[in-house]
Amino acid sequence: MLMPGSQTDTTTGGRGPSRNGVSSEQRGKWLEKAASQFEPDPQYLIPLLQYVQREAGYLPAEAMQAVARHLRMPESKVYGVASFYAQFYFTPRGRNVITVCRGTACHVRGSARLVAELEESLEVKSGGTTADLEFTVEEVSCVGACALAPVVLINGRVHRQQTRSSLKRLLRDVPSATPDAKATKAKPRAKAKHINGGTDR
Repeated sequence: MLMPGSQTDTTTGGRGPSRNGVSSEQRGKWLEKAASQFEPDPQYLIPLLQYVQREAGYLPAEAMQAVARHLRMPESKVYGVASFYAQFYFTPRGRNVITVCRGTACHVRGSARLVAELEESLEVKSGGTTADLEFTVEEVSCVGACALAPVVLINGRVHRQQTRSSLKRLLRDVPSATPDAKATKAKPRAKAKHINGGTDR
């Protein structure tokens, strides 16, 4: 059976996952469920890591230790595989993930200003997550939608031709799980005319 570990990870030179955001009770439940779905065979490493991340939102240290024990693999090997793939995260992610495209077309059309707007409105640096775990802000090299530049994705949904003001309106429409998160959203701007885009810079 998969059981959460209690020791601090030492296999990644201090780069191990954060333990925030998942209760011991939650961990126990989904680790037990994972053990019933995946045989103790190393071939199931990636599907098991994907399962853990779907349940926890990231890969907690205790879960990584439990995965290594369940699959009878060195913990360092589990971390090595997880760190190789960009799909896995070692720190908690926000319930809402905002991705700014920084490809050439988006950069020329002002994507840097969009990043600045998000950092100011949500009070978090790009690449980080707000303290209430409501929002994660990230940048990617290109999303392949150059004709729609500058592009912002919110929870995987593409929003085209964004400006600072249109992005503020999008933020106000993002559902928040906690009342405090609403206070971090941008204040409305008068006479908003566009939903998915605008012309101001």
